Amino acid sequence: MHLPLSTQQMTAESATLDSDVPQRFLEHSAYLSWLGIQIDTLGSASATIRLPAKSKHFNPAQGTSKAISGGVISTLIDISGGFAIWTTCDDPERAQLSTIDMNVSFLHPASDDLIAVAEVVRSGDTFGVVEVTVESADEGDRVVATGRATYRIGTETSQ
Repeated sequence: MHLPLSTQQMTAESATLDSDVPQRFLEHSAYLSWLGIQIDTLGSASATIRLPAKSKHFNPAQGTSKAISGGVISTLIDISGGFAIWTTCDDPERAQLSTIDMNVSFLHPASDDLIAVAEVVRSGDTFGVVEVTVESADEGDRVVATGRATYRIGTETSQ
């Protein structure tokens, strides 16, 4: 996926996070590049990430009723949570995050663009916890999934 992280997409709040780390992360992952995830905002202890729905995201087992795959939604939760934690790191350029636990509740099927809003619950020196809400952008902001993830926080030298 190519992440167009430009100043047009970033809010005034996120403009203070002067780093291309999120863009580089997304561009260097073949899977994330394929998904087409876009960063709407990176704030202080928060992230809003968008996934434009494409036919490749749909679960083929759903037959004629199209629904975005749970794996795709789980990835969106994981990535948005990681970016939210990343905004709290003392040295974001060197931060290394690993997902160590994640729980996802699927509430409704989704067939349109998704927006994940991640809010940090706690972030410390060695781990952080994030809650994420995923809404369907074209279905009246209907909540389609929620998630909670825990990340190990380290640096390049501590991993």
